[in-house]
Amino acid sequence: MGPNILVLAGAVMASSGLHTGDTGATQTAHEDHDAHHGHADHDGHEEHEAHVHGVGHLGVAVETDGRVEAEFETPGYNLFGFEREPRDADEARLVSEARSSLLAEGVVLRLDRDAGCAFLGGEIADTGYQDIRVTYRFECAQPQRLRRIGTGLFEMFERFETIEAVLVSPDRQAGFDLTPASPDHRLAP
Repeated sequence: MGPNILVLAGAVMASSGLHTGDTGATQTAHEDHDAHHGHADHDGHEEHEAHVHGVGHLGVAVETDGRVEAEFETPGYNLFGFEREPRDADEARLVSEARSSLLAEGVVLRLDRDAGCAFLGGEIADTGYQDIRVTYRFECAQPQRLRRIGTGLFEMFERFETIEAVLVSPDRQAGFDLTPASPDHRLAP
């Protein structure tokens, strides 16, 4: 499997018309965020088009042999409430706890139990505090039984509004949004 599932997933989504949003929606979401939050916590933060507070991106690739690799990207703001070096011990503890939560089984990605998936671990890329990227590995005994995926992020981190997700496997491609009201998604057979 390639090192950047989100690039593959984005290409699949674009070629299939599965993209879950557009630039206008992204800009509107950011303008709405700006109206509700000051940017005092952005010290030197330079806005990028894909960097939208409240939104995370999840790419999941399933192989026929049962290997599953996932990648999750999010602005640090969604996790910590700021995008800079921690200023004190409380902020440092908050960052440490958030990073530990991201590596815990079932927080970012929950896979259908019927697929018999074992969580093999995750790794956080050292990207600082602005954009956080985490990769995960699973081994599924029966990947063909993977009918539902979900997230526990909304329970752990209140700043998330939407997780834009894509699943790529040898027999299907799906793009969908996970939200606090709908944190699980049933995959079409």
